[in-house]
Amino acid sequence: MNLKGWEYEYESLPYWENHKEIFCTDEIFEAPHPADVACVIYSVAEVSMMNYLGFCAILSQKSQPVLQLSIVGMNFSPYAFFSSDGNYLFLKAHYRREKRFLLILNLAKKTYSVEHFAPPNLEYTLNEKSNDVFEVLFPQKVVESDSRLKRLHRKEITLKKRHWHPWRDLAEGRDLNLQRRSFFSRFQSKEKIWQESLELVAQGAISAQEFVDRNQSKVLFYSTPFGTGPNGKTVSYGMKNTALEGIYFPAFTTFEACHAHFTALQREGFLIIKGTLKGILSAMERDVLTHEWGVVIDPDSEFVAIPPTIRVTPKCLKY
Repeated sequence: MNLKGWEYEYESLPYWENHKEIFCTDEIFEAPHPADVACVIYSVAEVSMMNYLGFCAILSQKSQPVLQLSIVGMNFSPYAFFSSDGNYLFLKAHYRREKRFLLILNLAKKTYSVEHFAPPNLEYTLNEKSNDVFEVLFPQKVVESDSRLKRLHRKEITLKKRHWHPWRDLAEGRDLNLQRRSFFSRFQSKEKIWQESLELVAQGAISAQEFVDRNQSKVLFYSTPFGTGPNGKTVSYGMKNTALEGIYFPAFTTFEACHAHFTALQREGFLIIKGTLKGILSAMERDVLTHEWGVVIDPDSEFVAIPPTIRVTPKCLKY
């Protein structure tokens, strides 16, 4: 079979047989010269309304194509973007159906990296700003019609200081959430997970429950839920918001933000406590006065609200 001059036995690829059962299409994307590489997104079918997904294979040597990589365990939108030098390939990946991200392949070193980017609209393209900086672009009409995309439009993706993994993980269909990491790399990644989670929950790509489970060890600063107000009486420092139901316990990502918040409220003699998100939720659950409260993180800026019904998922219930 020939796709744009690439003659190869595509029938040997995993799931090519889907063509026999449902209507499928195939697309091939060629890297710019002099890179002699092509990306094949094949067996592309409509899996839900206007959502088309297929499988991916990487070929080299157009004169006599050789299979470099067949990715197992995930699906792809029919889109591929090569860097101008042909060394990098960006793919819109779908993992376990509900997880979406950009898969970045280093074609020269045969490694991959994951950019956790799951916007509510997939009509975006990529633009190369420099050798290692790329930006996400949405159509102007889409940006104007969906306010959530305004802060994602022209989002930059930098290739420096990324974590790269060998292609064999993709070829063998390994669980991308169970990659072995050193203690030091786990420590370094906590802040990255936090920042990624903030972005994903703002996009609606993950639920509040998943946000909590991902960041249960996040260090936060807070004070007691009740304290002495400016009139000398004991008052509640739970917060309410007209757009949210219930009462919310304020917590902060920095000591300074916590101090500024309670100082502005003229709270007297308050104590700032350092703990974790899991610890805060557990303490609230045990207290009869706060067990029906939610948590609001950094309420004086771009806050994250955790509803009153959300608590850390016990290990025995995780899957």
